[in-house]
Amino acid sequence: MFQVDPLAGLDPAVRELTQTRLFADRALYVVQRMPRLLRWQTELLGLNTAQIPAVRQLTELMLALDRTIASTNLTQLAAQAGPAVERAQSGGKEVVDYAFRKGLLLVATLLAAALVYRFLALRLMLATSPKSSSPSPMLSIILSMNDDKPPIPVS
Repeated sequence: MFQVDPLAGLDPAVRELTQTRLFADRALYVVQRMPRLLRWQTELLGLNTAQIPAVRQLTELMLALDRTIASTNLTQLAAQAGPAVERAQSGGKEVVDYAFRKGLLLVATLLAAALVYRFLALRLMLATSPKSSSPSPMLSIILSMNDDKPPIPVS
């Protein structure tokens, strides 16, 4: 809105000192409130983590395990743990499949970029090479790969 500079009429050295003091005031303000901010961030992380379905399932499994062990009925434990283990295994398989697909996509992208680079480098080399009777050794090898002729001997 308005560009009002309260330090406009000061000497440059005094202005720098004033800006340094203002910076130190702001830094002190943040440092004094950092423990509270960290505590709030930790609480928020805990609340957000509790909302994740996998964490909720794990919590339910742990409660069920506690109830089962407390009642000393171990056959019930096997019946309750089996489906939870299967869900965990299928979730792990999904994560591995996702990571594998992303890895393949990365490799394909890098391969395509390398092919484009090689094509452009060849075109640039052909465009910038002087029209002389004996091409460079690298250019003769590259040209021979594109033709069915043997490479030009370099003396």
